[in-house]
Amino acid sequence: TAFEASVALRHGDADTAINLLDRQKAMDDPYWVQIRSNACLLKNQLSEAVDFLLPLAEKTLEPGLLLKSGDLAYRAKRFDVAARCYEILVKAQPGNLPVHSNLAHIYTFELRDLEKAAVHFRVMHAAEPKNPMHTLNLAICLAQIFRPDESMALYDELAQLDNPPLSVVLGRAQLQHSMGHPDKALMSLDQFRSQFWEDSAFVLTYMSAAYAAGREEAAHEALVALNRLQEAGSVTPEVFRSIPQDEGLEIFKKSFKQSQDHNVYFHAEMIQGRMPWVWADQMASTAIYWGWRTRTQEMSWIGDDPTNRARFCI
Repeated sequence: TAFEASVALRHGDADTAINLLDRQKAMDDPYWVQIRSNACLLKNQLSEAVDFLLPLAEKTLEPGLLLKSGDLAYRAKRFDVAARCYEILVKAQPGNLPVHSNLAHIYTFELRDLEKAAVHFRVMHAAEPKNPMHTLNLAICLAQIFRPDESMALYDELAQLDNPPLSVVLGRAQLQHSMGHPDKALMSLDQFRSQFWEDSAFVLTYMSAAYAAGREEAAHEALVALNRLQEAGSVTPEVFRSIPQDEGLEIFKKSFKQSQDHNVYFHAEMIQGRMPWVWADQMASTAIYWGWRTRTQEMSWIGDDPTNRARFCI
């Protein structure tokens, strides 16, 4: 029966193959399971194909079946199942970097579990320490899970490369800025000013760091450069544009009102135990280091408003 079904599949007749196979189900037979799964694939039934393959893959722990199950689960957008298959596989094959890469991608972009993503980024970095992409991915991930010192060490390593890419230069400066050191961020950007001064992302980051560091002249230089880039058509209005004073005041009022509303909401969630202070500060775009200093400083008096009290506690 399985042979007849495989012949039907080779002729593109998935329905006949399924009818033949389902007359004599054999879920413990790897040959039967794979043909049945392939019939589902021919009908573009990805999730059903996973349901046939997965039990056999988990029972036999056969690497090929685990990989195929994981790949199909990913295509079917069953990312938790894909991660489970890949995790089992890398336990048996710890040096399988493509599967570690798949896991890092799933945890970063699909399951939003950066702690687990960091595990696999570390494995890839340890296996290929000279690969700058592995180093950069790990640095970005560590910064996002609030391990700035480890992240900075990796960024510093990348910055020593000949002609480091813009992503490295900006990532290091933004991390320094978030750690409360805009002066260091500006110094790190100055090293690459001649190389990236025609790039609007670099100039915007430079201007932000300069203003935060109290370097008004440097910030003004960046503003002039942005205006020049805009006039040349290198900067879209969504990125940067000059606005009339009245429009700017109206934008500021709306932004201030939104910030107040978000502040009240985040800290109301915090008071009720549904949001930790780190998350509240992250959602408010406050650097964690600065949030900690603000919340743990000595104060002689704090107002009784619940939101205000929540702002100064952990």
